[in-house]
Amino acid sequence: MRQKTLCPLCGQETPPNARFCPSCGAGLHDPRRDTGLLTGRRLLHNRYTVDRKLAQGGQSAVYLARDTLDGNIERAIKEMSESNLSPEERQKAVNDFMREARMLYNLNHPALARVYDIFVEDNKYFLVMEYVPGHNLEDEMVVVRKEPLEWELVVGWGVALCDVLAYLHAQQPPIIYRDLKPANVMLRPDQTIKLIDFGIARWLHPLRLTDTMQLGTDGYAPLEQY
Repeated sequence: MRQKTLCPLCGQETPPNARFCPSCGAGLHDPRRDTGLLTGRRLLHNRYTVDRKLAQGGQSAVYLARDTLDGNIERAIKEMSESNLSPEERQKAVNDFMREARMLYNLNHPALARVYDIFVEDNKYFLVMEYVPGHNLEDEMVVVRKEPLEWELVVGWGVALCDVLAYLHAQQPPIIYRDLKPANVMLRPDQTIKLIDFGIARWLHPLRLTDTMQLGTDGYAPLEQY
C-alpha cells in the first residue's frame, strides 16, 4: 500500500510526485520534513558540530555532536522528525517533544542521561543531551554475547533499574516511564547502565479515573494492559 503524502500546510492528501498541493497550492517540499541528514552540519550559531548519526526512528534522529563552546565535549543531539505529519499531528509531536525535554531537564540520577539544552533552528526542534557511549542491552544479548547472560549481571542491572524507577516515581508529580525494555537501557563500557528514550513517559495524574493509555512494546508492556 502506498504511503500517504500530506500537504505540510493544509494537511490534505496529495498525489504521488506532486510538486504543489492541489488543495491550497503550497509547495510540497518542506526541508523541515527531512530528518537524519545533519551529519557535518553546525547547529545553534555554529556551537554544535554534528559528527555522525547514532540512531533514527519514526519520531526522531539522534546524532553525536561536539560542543565547541565547552571544550569540544561530546553531546547527543536529538532531532524531532516531522515526516508525513499533518498540522495537527505536528503540533502533537512538538508537544510530546517539549514534554520529554521538560521532564528530563530537572532530573539528576546516575542512571539517567542529563539534558543540557533545547533549541529551535529552521523551525525544527532539537534536544541536547549527555552522550552515553556503549550499546543497549538488546544488542548485548543478541549481537555481542549470543548466549544467555550471567545471572549476577542481570540481577545487578535489575537492581539499578529498580533504583532509577523508584527515583522517577518519587518525583512530584511522579513520572511513569511506560516503555521499559532492553533496547531502552544503555550499557556503558564500565558496565553501568542508563535508561534512555522518554518519548512516551509522562507525569502521573492521580485524579484521573483512567490513568494511562495502552502504550509500550509487545512482550515488555505490563500484563494488566492485555
